[in-house]
Amino acid sequence: MIGLTTVQSGYVARARDELLSGEPDQLRAYLNRKRRDKRFDRTITAAIRDGKPIPTNLVARIIGRYSDSLLKLRADTIGLHETFAALGASKDIAFQQAIAKGAVRAEAITKGWNTRRRIILAFRGWSMPIILAWTGS
Repeated sequence: MIGLTTVQSGYVARARDELLSGEPDQLRAYLNRKRRDKRFDRTITAAIRDGKPIPTNLVARIIGRYSDSLLKLRADTIGLHETFAALGASKDIAFQQAIAKGAVRAEAITKGWNTRRRIILAFRGWSMPIILAWTGS
């Protein structure tokens, strides 16, 4: 089971404090959070306009959605990391199989990283860059 990181838990705690404060500047600060559930923006904007605090049960719902969004980000990040690890392992296995079959000599294969997040595979003097594109926000 995965959970939020310590930093993400801090984000949730600060967001809760912002919403419970009832202060317009604190409520506006919450509206600047990228991972918030925007369906609640009208409610928060109305609280700012009317100068009324947000009910505690509604704050719990808003924070629950915010926390869920951060948890999804964490799961996506872990999944992306594991996918790239599996991709790298499968490429290593493929080259080992090619060497074992005699299709290629081991000394003809090199692998390395460059500074632009590319894996460079050189085979018999040819360079085939594979660009790792990062998705998500």
